[in-house]
Amino acid sequence: MKEEVYKETNGFSAITIPRIRFHPTSVGSTGRSDQNVWLFCLFGVFLLFCMGSNAGAQNFGWAKKIGLAGSDNGQSIATDDEGNVYFTGYSGGNVDFDPGEGIFEMNMNNGRIYICKLNNQGNFVWAKHWGGGSFVDEGTSVTLDGYGNVYITGLFEGTGDFDPGEGNCYLTSAGEYDIFISKLDTSGNFIWAKGLGGNDYEKAFAITPDKEGGVYITGYFESYMDFDPGSGTFYLGSEGDDDVFVLKLDASGEFVWAKSWGWAAEDRAYAIDVDDEGNVYTTGSFFGPVDFDPGPDTFVLFSSGFSDSFISKLDKSGNLIWARAITGTDEQSGYSIATDSRGNVYTTGFFTETADFDPGPNTLMLNSSGRYDGFLCKLDPDGNLVWVNQFGGEEHDSGQSVAVDAYNTVYLTGMFSDTIDFDPENGTFLLSSYGQVDAFIAAYSPGGNFVWAGNMGGFVNDWGNSVAVDKTGNIYSTGNFDDTTDFDPGAGVYNLISSGSGDIYVQKIIQPGFGFELLSSGAEVVAYPNPTDGHIVFETFQAPAEARVILRDIVGQVLVEKSYASANVFDIFIPSPPGIYLAEIIFRDYRRACFKIIRK
Repeated sequence: MKEEVYKETNGFSAITIPRIRFHPTSVGSTGRSDQNVWLFCLFGVFLLFCMGSNAGAQNFGWAKKIGLAGSDNGQSIATDDEGNVYFTGYSGGNVDFDPGEGIFEMNMNNGRIYICKLNNQGNFVWAKHWGGGSFVDEGTSVTLDGYGNVYITGLFEGTGDFDPGEGNCYLTSAGEYDIFISKLDTSGNFIWAKGLGGNDYEKAFAITPDKEGGVYITGYFESYMDFDPGSGTFYLGSEGDDDVFVLKLDASGEFVWAKSWGWAAEDRAYAIDVDDEGNVYTTGSFFGPVDFDPGPDTFVLFSSGFSDSFISKLDKSGNLIWARAITGTDEQSGYSIATDSRGNVYTTGFFTETADFDPGPNTLMLNSSGRYDGFLCKLDPDGNLVWVNQFGGEEHDSGQSVAVDAYNTVYLTGMFSDTIDFDPENGTFLLSSYGQVDAFIAAYSPGGNFVWAGNMGGFVNDWGNSVAVDKTGNIYSTGNFDDTTDFDPGAGVYNLISSGSGDIYVQKIIQPGFGFELLSSGAEVVAYPNPTDGHIVFETFQAPAEARVILRDIVGQVLVEKSYASANVFDIFIPSPPGIYLAEIIFRDYRRACFKIIRK
């Protein structure tokens, strides 16, 4: 008998269990092969039962705070393969960046930009800071390449040493405030730093790497500026107040290419991502007729409200593939963007009044419940609408950051007020803010179905700014909180108290479980929610297919058996009392998957 490690989908530690081979049978049969499979699943569950289980909805991991008397903010977060977490933003004064019992104090008055690393338990590893000595200094985005190198971008004003070690690397802003890009190794050692700017205002909002060693930055600029941070020059001029830019550097920080687009008013990009093929995606806001083709051709999109949201796709050389707009009667913007393993695109942000979320010839109109409503939108690789979810109450609600895990489950963080429903379908899942504004984290399946949501809040304002997922599905977020805030999004309580008018928080949630897949034979399937109150959904990322779902109890008795002619979403109800159950999905082409399901 050959041994094989089970496929991990929810953060359990891998164990080695025997693999039982089986011969294909038809979907309509229940032969000896099926018995082998469920016996195999039963054996795997028995081992897990003996080991114990940490599956549960929104399992709180930990939360840490950093801050002093002033205002401090966590703007962006990233993780590596070991679950270490890196976050950046701004701070001021003498701040202790060790959230544990130790002390690691840095004087932030001569450089408000920071980068801090914690391990997967939330323990301090290292922290660095730099800046131009101005109150506008800010780290806006952090990312990691495949080698564990850390890239940070943001803005600064004045002159500062951007080498946080013993060496020197002085950068001086040319205008009101300029852009910086810094690269450190995984230990926080300085590699290089670059500055970009013209005579006016420039700001970088996001940075991301590709698989070939390149790094991409996006944001906005005014007037006329040189985008080559080296000895060469590459000038671009803005059409209006603010224009979007996309800049590509190589691993050494050398210029590769830069593109821009815009019109007479404010056009800004807030987020960027690169897919597995090297295509570059941005989202943000635009006003007026804007030519989104940065090359010699034209591709004009028109805003219909005060400002509208855009999504743009370029190839690895910066040539336009497509651009899409979300238009409405008032104001809307995309704040974050992410791609999945199949090239689908997810954006989040806010909209007001009425907006059309179908960027094609059809329409899908949504009306905001309050001043601002949040949205989560999915487009396919060609820019066609797949689905959109809306969340909002009577006040201001917005999605600030989106991330996708290895199984294409989508995670969202942001802010909301009052009471809102995070389930976009027929069901309801209401969350109420504790104070004026709460941070939230929500999870949705690849098909846009609601999985879970939780909020973090206190009596004042708490903002979720950035979310990231590690390879085992643990969820990390950062942002800003004020006063006393409960960071356990479940039934428990874990309060942190800010030292000033706003502190940085970093939070970890252990993956709540989208099905514990004990065996997979070519089937890509997730199960949610798990644990469940009775209703369980299985969803495959592949094309609709004929399939059979079998639910058994722990001794192998068949409780539910349901067939589907052509589907990629299968749902059943567990009619029995709380306990552990086994679910098996068998497809016509003999692909199959087996899950442990917990009935609460």
